[in-house]
Amino acid sequence: MRLNGHRPSLEHGWVSYQALHYMTSDPKTPAGHNSLTDAEKSAMFLEGIRLFNSKQFFLCHEKLEELWMHEPRPIRVFYQSIIQLATAYYHLTRQNFTGAVNLIEAAMQKLHGFEPETLGINVTLLIEKAEISRLYIAELGEEMVNYYDIHVIPQIESRSK
Repeated sequence: MRLNGHRPSLEHGWVSYQALHYMTSDPKTPAGHNSLTDAEKSAMFLEGIRLFNSKQFFLCHEKLEELWMHEPRPIRVFYQSIIQLATAYYHLTRQNFTGAVNLIEAAMQKLHGFEPETLGINVTLLIEKAEISRLYIAELGEEMVNYYDIHVIPQIESRSK
């Protein structure tokens, strides 16, 4: 599918919700992979963001992983990046320095392909906040990571608040 003469892809450095929404799924997609309606997917995504923002990182991971498993379109990479952030902050609450830093970095790499905004999320701002968080964790180091103030874990800001 082409939009404005370009194929929507992460390689072009832009992906809009409209482009992803209208992309057709791969006919080789496993059975049941796309069994949720767009309305159900939207509700699951918003619930995942709510769980993230209330610092229920494990539940956020579970909710968004379910969504990720049912999404055959490239937007699943965006979902995966939020899952990685949730998992990073879950690791942080358990004083797992390496897991937190590595997953924040992995999430940020994926998020760059969805700037400036995707699904109502200010992705550029989220990347900035994640980087500040990663630097704070790195500054504390493995020995002091338990002093990280979880109240400064970034919120995911959505237009639909």
